[in-house]
Amino acid sequence: METFAQWVQTYQSIIVVIIGVVGWITNHQLSLRAQNKNFLNQLHNTARIDITLKLREYQAFLILLSKFYSLLHETYKKKEIDFPSDIESYIRILQKRDDRWSLVMKEYQILILN
Repeated sequence: METFAQWVQTYQSIIVVIIGVVGWITNHQLSLRAQNKNFLNQLHNTARIDITLKLREYQAFLILLSKFYSLLHETYKKKEIDFPSDIESYIRILQKRDDRWSLVMKEYQILILN
């Protein structure tokens, strides 16, 4: 009888250990999956914010360029041409051009899609 009782107790201990290990492995896998999903969510949010900011900056540049062209068109219609000054203004506007939005979008595309 003692041997059977010992045998049952041994197998109960083994079952408890197996359940504990399986529980730990399951918990670990779920934790890793949640961390990965959280990282991807943070990456998507950061990408959205960065790309939106860069696009708005580029939009502001295009608006400035459009205003300059409109002003230039009105000036030429009135025949008040100051070509060197106009060219300098145009060059200053073009120097403000920022195409980083395209690079930022490509970087995030590489990160997210790979």
